[in-house]
Amino acid sequence: MPKLPTDEQQVWARYFNQTRLSDKWGLWGDFHFRTTDHFIKEPSKGIIRLGLMYCFKDDLKFTNGYAFINHFPEEGHANVSMPEHRIWHQIQLHNKYGKVRTMQWTNVYDVFEQNRLFVGLDYNFNSHAHVQLGYMNVYQQFAAGSKFKYIHSIRVFFFQNLDFLKTIKQALRP
Repeated sequence: MPKLPTDEQQVWARYFNQTRLSDKWGLWGDFHFRTTDHFIKEPSKGIIRLGLMYCFKDDLKFTNGYAFINHFPEEGHANVSMPEHRIWHQIQLHNKYGKVRTMQWTNVYDVFEQNRLFVGLDYNFNSHAHVQLGYMNVYQQFAAGSKFKYIHSIRVFFFQNLDFLKTIKQALRP
């Protein structure tokens, strides 16, 4: 008999940094914190991801890196945090349609299947920093195949893009 999916309400807060070092190379770092059910009940996960980014073009980038995930204590292991170490890969594609700019990214992990849908607002502080605030729905299928979860999340993400390549080029101009 198939199991019904569980529902959770969470908050996801994340800081992203992309730093361009040269025409082709850059660094990626992101720091992510999630809560458990009922939005603010207790911590769920802490994630640190670091990576080396290769820029095929300004609008197409590939990142390969290391991720440390800490699963905070919860039901089933009430007094034990469970650390996890992963290698991860990411492809980013940027598109412009007039004044509208989109960014899609795909992360590759061999852990579980999930689909995410985000609806929200994006506020640009300047050309290097912006924040997203909105609602995200996650549908997740676990490895067992018969276990599913819906996550209803309030999402706050801060993005920072630093470009040392432009700074170096400007400094070298006569």
